[in-house]
Amino acid sequence: MASSIAIALIIISIVPGRVAAAPPFNTNARVDDTGSGTSGQYAPDMGLNGSGEIYVTWMDDRNGNDDIYFARSLDGGSSFQTNVRVDDTGVGTSNQRYPAMAVNSSGEIYIAWWDRREGADSDLYFARSLDEGVSFGTNIRLDDTGSGTSSQGSVDLAVGNDGTIYAAWLDNRNGNQHIWTANSTNEGQSFGTNRVIYALGSQAEPSIAMSDDGIIYVVWQDATSGNNDIVLSKSTNRGYTFTVPIRVDDTGSGTTEQSAPKVAVATNGDVYVAWYDYRNGNYDIYFAKSIDDGASFGANVRVDDTGSNLFAQMGPSIAVHGNGNIYVAWYDARNGATNWDIYYAVSTNGGASFGTNIRVDDSAVSSSQTWPDIKVDSIGDVYVVWQDNRNGNYDIYFSRTGYTTPEFSELILVFLIGTIATVIIFMRKFKR
Repeated sequence: MASSIAIALIIISIVPGRVAAAPPFNTNARVDDTGSGTSGQYAPDMGLNGSGEIYVTWMDDRNGNDDIYFARSLDGGSSFQTNVRVDDTGVGTSNQRYPAMAVNSSGEIYIAWWDRREGADSDLYFARSLDEGVSFGTNIRLDDTGSGTSSQGSVDLAVGNDGTIYAAWLDNRNGNQHIWTANSTNEGQSFGTNRVIYALGSQAEPSIAMSDDGIIYVVWQDATSGNNDIVLSKSTNRGYTFTVPIRVDDTGSGTTEQSAPKVAVATNGDVYVAWYDYRNGNYDIYFAKSIDDGASFGANVRVDDTGSNLFAQMGPSIAVHGNGNIYVAWYDARNGATNWDIYYAVSTNGGASFGTNIRVDDSAVSSSQTWPDIKVDSIGDVYVVWQDNRNGNYDIYFSRTGYTTPEFSELILVFLIGTIATVIIFMRKFKR
């Protein structure tokens, strides 16, 4: 019997759809369906639904102005389906830009973005899909500034285990650039009162994440000291109040710049932040970790492995798998100042160090790949999406580690092999 099972397993292992691509990333896949036209697609954000489906949103000027688009993959990222328009502004000339996405435990998809449908000053709008991205509902206003002249932008989203949706964004309604928040307790049908986190200084680039026990963490770049630093504030009461911000970077009172932070939370509550940092005389990727629920952060750790070379690394994104590996992706000029590529590194020791940097994009021409977003699924496969001009204009591209989903014919073959192996086993038992 053992020999029969071994033979079956060997045969199954060589079915083409279950063989991993050359490690660690698969061939890049195009997400947008605009073909060889001259339109541009930018600023992607990604979500996973827990069942293997991959969701991507981005801003898109195929209609002559910027709109919000969405696509999903049902085959592990080998291909993406027909793109779907998210905003409901019609054929108008207003611009919708810089979307952020979150997916709840039931697979509902939430997207927010900044929107100029009401005039020159941008507002925040929101839409949800209850059918896994086949369609999106009526857009609703997220900010509560009414018809005033203030602007809102740089929105980010997170969803708690209880289904509450949280948004953080940049807002100048009080005359200064501050980070504001709001939540929705009815699955995105409406949002509550907007609240400022910290009404001092000048702030930008917020990122929000939730712990499993309901703590909300928001990080941003803060110019209170006269140069940009990375700070974090948290809320333990569903966003009604936030703590005084604490410093994440350890550069002291110097004049170096730290920008564009991203935050992630492990299942044990450890908080991770990545950003790009000018402390070495050019931009590098740095990381810091908190093991006390965001009360303090340890020594900063360099993520990129370019050493003292004057290559710029910018725009990081971060993801964590359970309590284990920490993944960071960014765009990187090590291959030429006009040839940005997407790179990635992983820490397998809780952020004490990061491994050899690995290129994600497979562009064979001199081109720019920027604005990455990284996610990791429950089994540790890593997904990255970015904007890419290898075709002469910016498109949205995707890649992942691990296996791609087998074709239907390959699934049938696996089923038949399994059935044959089972028959052999029973026949041998019957002969005995």
